[in-house]
Amino acid sequence: APAYLEAHGVPERPEDLHSHRCLRMAYPMYEGDWVFPQGVDQCVIAPNDSFSTNVADAMLVASELGMGIGLLPFYTASQSIGEGRLCRLLAPYRLRESALYAMYPSRHYLDAKVRTWIDYLKEQLPALFEGHAKVVDDSRYWR
Repeated sequence: APAYLEAHGVPERPEDLHSHRCLRMAYPMYEGDWVFPQGVDQCVIAPNDSFSTNVADAMLVASELGMGIGLLPFYTASQSIGEGRLCRLLAPYRLRESALYAMYPSRHYLDAKVRTWIDYLKEQLPALFEGHAKVVDDSRYWR
């Protein structure tokens, strides 16, 4: 949140997060340490245990209230970022990658609707992620 950043400063590099309150998301994709690969090295940040949730909307509210810096899926945070209630930080850096899977009962006799949906996702998701970066490009805390 802008108020949190004004009070505690804006992290410029992942290492700067060691001096910030990092909120814990107890969700399989985000659980555990935040690992920022940096070439052959990596920066590991251990979020605080003072706040933990397994609900993205609760993390959104905690972040908007200035309780600390949290990880949020782009689809949860994009509106708040666009409206200035949250700021995207450390944009040039990426956390370790995670995979996205489409699960269905069998490839044998795959229904045309399922194949069409999977093809659509493969085509559209990269554009959605790219578009997200453009949404927050005007933020005064874009880093």
